[in-house]
Amino acid sequence: MSDPLATLNQLADEVLAIEKRLLTFSADDPDEEDLASHFADLHAHVSHAYENYQSGSLPTEITYTNDDGEEAKPGEGVPTGLPIDIVEILFATLALARYLKVDIGQMVMEVGKAKKKFALKVESERAADEQDLDDTLGDDKDEDEDDDEGEKS
Repeated sequence: MSDPLATLNQLADEVLAIEKRLLTFSADDPDEEDLASHFADLHAHVSHAYENYQSGSLPTEITYTNDDGEEAKPGEGVPTGLPIDIVEILFATLALARYLKVDIGQMVMEVGKAKKKFALKVESERAADEQDLDDTLGDDKDEDEDDDEGEKS
């Protein structure tokens, strides 16, 4: 069985290689112009995804268009739609990470662990707040019952 983190890094390497061919990145070492292109590419994909979402594109809706912009059959055109946009965001993010020589697999693990720890802390704090609220409301409820009994006497 392959290591999913190594596989993620391999995918990121492949995506960066494709992006270099598509966007004509010339250097393997980050420079400002290429770095700006990576960020602009990522921003464009996020913006396009949000525009598709706002226009009512469903998360499962994929359409295909040919070179003339006309509707095409699957496999005969370029896929578009919200799920494609999300994949493009993922690819642009992976390409940026590898361009900057980030070990994306390791970072996914570290950030994942930190987020899990934070989520558990927040969950614990919420449970404590709910318990405090229950205790407070429970005390008020008892006082209301005492008031009702005093009025009946």
